[in-house]
Amino acid sequence: VFPGHGPTTTLRAERAHNPFVGDNARF
Repeated sequence: VFPGHGPTTTLRAERAHNPFVGDNARF
């Protein structure tokens, strides 16, 4: 898996510093 693809808290943390990782990068 790619960084940011994990628990919701991790997704939000990744998105906080990288908009292309987390909830905005589900593909």
